[in-house]
Amino acid sequence: MNTLKKMTKLAVVVIITGTAIITGCEEDKSRTDLDKFFDEHPYISDPRENADQSLVMDPESAQVTFVGKQVTFYCSGGTPPYQWTVVNSARGTITSATGTQTPSPAGIYSAVYKTTIVADNTVVAYDQNHNAAIADIVGVPPTFTITPSTDTILVPTNDLGAVVPAGVTVNLRATGGAQPYGTWMSSADSIGTVAAIDNSSAVFTYSTSGAYGSCLVSLTDADGKIVTAEMIISIITE
Repeated sequence: MNTLKKMTKLAVVVIITGTAIITGCEEDKSRTDLDKFFDEHPYISDPRENADQSLVMDPESAQVTFVGKQVTFYCSGGTPPYQWTVVNSARGTITSATGTQTPSPAGIYSAVYKTTIVADNTVVAYDQNHNAAIADIVGVPPTFTITPSTDTILVPTNDLGAVVPAGVTVNLRATGGAQPYGTWMSSADSIGTVAAIDNSSAVFTYSTSGAYGSCLVSLTDADGKIVTAEMIISIITE
């Protein structure tokens, strides 16, 4: 098990509706990481000059890539049993897997983090003497994509252009990225139009205007990322 992050509380643990808020902590990382942590959590005192480094957590950090993703954290040292909490309870929850029962292996307690939102968070464990250890949750949303990413129909032509049968459609679905998504858009209504079914799905309808070529269906996620799918009308050549 690696040497992990540690924190020592300087003040009082306040319990509000069952959620513990820790006042004072230290993590065993580089000075830059420590400064960043305390800057981002100004309600936590910085006691690094008087730290008790007996409490450790494993792993130091973990990635979450989808809602419902679970990660088990292990804690040892200090004076067990431990209490567990998270900095942002809207993004995930932490539940003791060991409780006050005898841990196995001896001296190592565990808790399970469950992802509610794929986003960064911090897990905190503290012992009976208010020493604490922290671990990072790193949110990594799945790649933002539209499925299918391309679709092609082959049609004949006449004097008016491409002969596209009425009612030819393609169902599209967006995944990944940051929701909610924006508005589905088509770059060329002469090739086809797109209409949302719900926030993550839409239907593209090929145009019967006689035009042929391609257009892009685009969608923007909540972080401003844009993804496209190409819709193509191709004419049959002899």
